[in-house]
Amino acid sequence: MLISQLILAPVLIVEAWFYLEVVRRGDARGARAFDAAVIAAATLACLALLPLVAGHDSGGNDRIWHPVLSVLTTFFMFPAVLLAGLALRAARRGRA
Repeated sequence: MLISQLILAPVLIVEAWFYLEVVRRGDARGARAFDAAVIAAATLACLALLPLVAGHDSGGNDRIWHPVLSVLTTFFMFPAVLLAGLALRAARRGRA
């Protein structure tokens, strides 16, 4: 499963870079600590899902599907947390 995560790492790096480009364009102040926390939370959420994926058993051919399920959960969780970070930034900017 970890090899499948390493294969997906370049895509996640591009997503994190795109997140930083989007938030820096709209915010002149640049809350770097918040941005780092959002990217760290996205990474930790993906790591937290790995034991759940590894423990998921649904049949005789589960070993084949563990890497696929791992990539799918990471592929959707990482951008979901980044989008939540964007929503929090927008809400915070709307209050200010």
